[in-house]
Amino acid sequence: MVEFDITTASNQLTDTILNGDESISYREIRVSALPVFIKAWFHMGVESWYAQEYKWRNETPHFNFKDKKVLPSLEQYDNSVKDTAVFVRDDCLKIIEGALHHEWDYFHHPIHALTALLFRHSEVVDGIHLVDFLTQFQREPYYTEAVKTYVLDHEDTRLDQELFEQFLTNVERDCFHDQPLEAMKLAVMAVDEMLELIDQNGSPQHISLDTWEAFVKARGLDQSLPRLNDMIASMKAEQASHMTIEGLMTALDADETIQGVDEEVALELTQEDQVDEDLPTVLPDETIQQGHVSIPTEEPLSSIDFTEEADDMEQDEEAEDEILDQTIANTTAPSPQAAIQIPAVEISDKLRKMFIKKLFSKDEAAYQSVLEQLEPALSWDESFSIVEEIWQERGLNLFSKESQEFTSVFYERYFPSS
Repeated sequence: MVEFDITTASNQLTDTILNGDESISYREIRVSALPVFIKAWFHMGVESWYAQEYKWRNETPHFNFKDKKVLPSLEQYDNSVKDTAVFVRDDCLKIIEGALHHEWDYFHHPIHALTALLFRHSEVVDGIHLVDFLTQFQREPYYTEAVKTYVLDHEDTRLDQELFEQFLTNVERDCFHDQPLEAMKLAVMAVDEMLELIDQNGSPQHISLDTWEAFVKARGLDQSLPRLNDMIASMKAEQASHMTIEGLMTALDADETIQGVDEEVALELTQEDQVDEDLPTVLPDETIQQGHVSIPTEEPLSSIDFTEEADDMEQDEEAEDEILDQTIANTTAPSPQAAIQIPAVEISDKLRKMFIKKLFSKDEAAYQSVLEQLEPALSWDESFSIVEEIWQERGLNLFSKESQEFTSVFYERYFPSS
């Protein structure tokens, strides 16, 4: 089994980004050479620090921060302010350690790592937020698409840990059975940054064959794709020591025996009984708590608990929950992205009448007012946050059949089924 010293790696990465300084701004972190998954954890920290600002905007009776003329300039202002967030060395070290512990666990057993993180503080998580998390952290598309389909097909979109684990296990098994080559590529790309970090001199051009061998074994691919082991063994026999990610992809494309899987091969990918008990399965919980980062369950992804002092977490738990529930998730992604044209919402006449009657007590003006508030929303998180706030004010059940129909319409706006 390949060893990876997380403490040493965390210190090295922290030293690199600080470069002798005592602190670093979020703007500098965004443009740094840090892996994208680590930048995402810093992004979550900034968002939770900003939660108090969102709370004030939602509660003040004097200003309308959701006005159409205000939103564009407000978003630019928020992004500029967030860029000034400052992280001292201790902050950086704890965040990076938490990110590496999770990614190292994910490298070996992705489903186990996801459930250990997402179900730390709740027995049930809304599938909507699971889709958001998987998308933000660029996990395998077959996971994301499967959960997205489940959300669209079920009135109750919540999943417990056992259902979530079994659901992803079945999806992964089917994907490796039906399209083994494509599935393997997606699995590699989901952890490519971690692959580069594992070797002391890790880079896309310097990933040892021992690391590749460990990855294949940890994921159970030595059973479902046995030719991978033969390929690595052959390269070792030729005294090769490293292979690039691009080189692996090329080798996979050239090997016709990997294009299909023998029906007699038993696929048991990432089953719970395969999880190595020596893996630090409790470390994500402990390390993230030390780093003051908490993955949300019932709250949107951008509403992350990132307090300054661990002792204050218990004392202010109720206050923080209120802040998180009120947070407006209108933030940018951790890496620069091109502007996206948000399509208009299409609601059939039948649904419109049902919404007005069942959700708005036949008050069409109230219904139109909600649509106007949702129309400028730039993301599904922002839309869902607005709906949660309005439904709470109106005393509506967010998980009723009618409510699920309503939110599904807006979910389709950002994640069209096609």
